Amino acid sequence: MKAAFLGVTAHWINVKRKEGEETWEMRSEVIGFRSVSGDHSGKNLGQYFVGVCDRIGIMNTQRSKLHTLILNNTSRNTMKCETIEATHLRQNLPSWSADENQLP
Repeated sequence: MKAAFLGVTAHWINVKRKEGEETWEMRSEVIGFRSVSGDHSGKNLGQYFVGVCDRIGIMNTQRSKLHTLILNNTSRNTMKCETIEATHLRQNLPSWSADENQLP
């Protein structure tokens, strides 16, 4: 039996200010890893991704800190990003474009 999983890694810059100077530190963390039930469609994966973002506070009904997705080159990614865009629209969150906010 095969099992499907969705892994999410976040990358950000941690800015530290001390005595008038700034230092930037690149950070990366695995922030989500979930088993996926159902089909491996972009819509289903998009719904799981939105759930992971909600659970860890990146995106919820009040705000979204989501900016850019870097994805592998599969046809499912377009539908995944369209699902994320539709969630932003439905919840009146700041605009997020499936075309402009993903990097292949």
